[in-house]
Amino acid sequence: MTNNSCLKPSESHPEHTACIRLDMDTEEKATMICRTLAVDKEPKRSSAVRNMHTDGQFIVVDITCSDVKFLQKSIQNMFDMADLAKQTFERVSAYEFKSAEEIASGPAKKKGKPS
Repeated sequence: MTNNSCLKPSESHPEHTACIRLDMDTEEKATMICRTLAVDKEPKRSSAVRNMHTDGQFIVVDITCSDVKFLQKSIQNMFDMADLAKQTFERVSAYEFKSAEEIASGPAKKKGKPS
C-alpha cells in the first residue's frame, strides 16, 4: 500500500512544490524532531509555506512556493535543520540520568589491580 500524503499541485497551490520524507529511525525521534522543527518558520522574505507531520518513523514535509529559488533554499534549510536536530537528539539520548545521590557519591571506582 502506498501512502501518498504529499500535496498535489493545483490552482489553489503555488506552481512549485516539494514533498520530503525524512527517515528518523523511530517514531519517538520523528515526533520529537518534527515538534522541534515546527517552531522554526520560513523567513518573512520567503514566499515558501512549509507544513510538517509525522507518518510513523518519517517526518513528511510539504513545501510550496511561487519562486523556485526560495523553494531550493527552503529545502536545503530543512535538510540542515533536520540533520542538526537528529544529531542533537542522538547525543542527548546517549546521556544516562543520575540521581542526586549518585552524583554526590562520586564516580564509580574501577575494578582492577590495586595501586
